[in-house]
Amino acid sequence: MYFRKAQQQLQISSIARVLYLWTEKGAWLHAKFLNTEEAWDAYEILVDEYYMVNEDVVPLTKNQALVTVLRTTADLVENTQAIKQEQYEIRKELSMINEKVDEQITLTSGEQRAVQKEVAIKVYEIEVNTTIQSKLFRELHREIKNRFAVASYKDIRRQDLQNVLNYIRSWVPLKIS
Repeated sequence: MYFRKAQQQLQISSIARVLYLWTEKGAWLHAKFLNTEEAWDAYEILVDEYYMVNEDVVPLTKNQALVTVLRTTADLVENTQAIKQEQYEIRKELSMINEKVDEQITLTSGEQRAVQKEVAIKVYEIEVNTTIQSKLFRELHREIKNRFAVASYKDIRRQDLQNVLNYIRSWVPLKIS
């Protein structure tokens, strides 16, 4: 239906339910497949025409051939440089995207657990009194949030994990009150 409307100049019958479109090559192959004398004659004509050299073609002189080769080489070099420039731009863009992604990725649950564990080790190492321990937990968590500019230790960027763990290990409470 759509093909018929788009190709009105072909005068396709409105009652045609199937339409077969042939390429020239397909028609020749089909003729050969028919295996009749006429089909083989047509196939011979096709083969003869295919291998016949066109007499109108004038061979290039040595200088013309050289100019053609040089132009082609220059085009290839230009295209290669354009491709290299495009690759450079793509790499640069990819690098920027990777940096942005690295800045956005936060700790996994296992890494969050490692931070919690390190905080607990530090607090229990400093104080045995449970009342003071709870104050130390709050203080250390507050300092981690302030130092790494996060709302929660869960929001720590993955790339900062090692720095956070080192900070916790070297942390000293301000004043136990």
